[in-house]
Amino acid sequence: MSSVTSSGLKVKDARDRKVYLCADHWKIVKKAFKQDTKGERLRWGH
Repeated sequence: MSSVTSSGLKVKDARDRKVYLCADHWKIVKKAFKQDTKGERLRWGH
């Protein structure tokens, strides 16, 4: 959820665990999520 908000998109209810996005917004969120988890992925060797 933090990747969604850090990418500049707004979520109606923060308690929701699922967010449905169109292809364009999914690319934005995917890029933000990748940057957020980069250190964690490097730690595990991925």
